[in-house]
Amino acid sequence: MTIYLASKSPRRRELFNLITKDYIAVDPVVDESGFELFTAEIQTLKIAELKCKSVFNLHPDSVVVGCDTVVSMGDEVFGKPKDREDAFAMLSKFKNRTHTVYTGICIMSPEKKRSFCSSTRVIFSDIDDETLAEYIDSDEPYDKAGGYGISGTASKFVSMIIGDYYTVMGLPVSRLYNELRDLNVVL
Repeated sequence: MTIYLASKSPRRRELFNLITKDYIAVDPVVDESGFELFTAEIQTLKIAELKCKSVFNLHPDSVVVGCDTVVSMGDEVFGKPKDREDAFAMLSKFKNRTHTVYTGICIMSPEKKRSFCSSTRVIFSDIDDETLAEYIDSDEPYDKAGGYGISGTASKFVSMIIGDYYTVMGLPVSRLYNELRDLNVVL
C-alpha cells in the first residue's frame, strides 16, 4: 500500500525519511484559517486532519499522514510570522520564557483513522534586540511556527527543551513510527 506524506515542509520530508524512504510527498491544498478560537492542540489536530483528507480524497486506497505544528504560550497561539514585525514581536515574547510546541498528526487508511498530538516545552534564553534583529533579517523565521527552527540558527536561543526534539521540528518521529506500526503499515 502506498504511503503519502501530506506536507510541503522540507524538514518533515527529511524526518519522514527516518521512518521510511518508500513514500510520496504531496503538497496538501487546505485553508488553515478559522481555527483561531481553538486551543493549540485542537488547532494542530484539525489542520493535520484537513491536510490528510485533502490527499486521502485523491488516494483513498493508500495510507496518508498529515501534520501541523503551532507554538503556544499561555492562551496565545503562534503560527508562522506574517512579516518582519510579526516575527520580532513573536520571538521577543519568548525571551527568558517557556513556550510549548504542538505537532498534530493524522493518519488515514482505507480501514482506519488515527490522530494524536505531541507537545514539547521549549525554554528560550535572554536574547538582545540586536541579535534578534539579525536573526529576523535571515530567511529562517518565516516558514516556521513560532518564527524559529530549533535545528537552525535559532538553536543558540534555546536553553532547554522538555520533551521530544522532533516534535519541535514538526514531526514526532518515534511516536509516528510506532503508531504506523501499530496500524500494521508496512514501512
